[in-house]
Amino acid sequence: MTLDALADEVQEWTDGLHLAGIDLTTNAHLKVEEEAGEYADDQSIEEAADVFISLFASLNSRGYTSAHLALAVKEKLAVNRERTWSLMPDGTYHHD
Repeated sequence: MTLDALADEVQEWTDGLHLAGIDLTTNAHLKVEEEAGEYADDQSIEEAADVFISLFASLNSRGYTSAHLALAVKEKLAVNRERTWSLMPDGTYHHD
């Protein structure tokens, strides 16, 4: 299954919930934060899937598509490749 197809499925699911009176998109960015926190605690593929679903729900609610995200990731990778990265005391990396 492609990224586009998965994004479409997320859109269909959130649209269906919206018709049932459940709006996952209004504050979808807050759900991304919640799911990312759960992934930080339990780095399972299921938690990663929740991050993906909530991220696409948030992007969809703002009119972005998987094509928009793919282009933004490609552009951001180009920027990140030019940066100098340093190891932080907590074991993560940060650009200078």
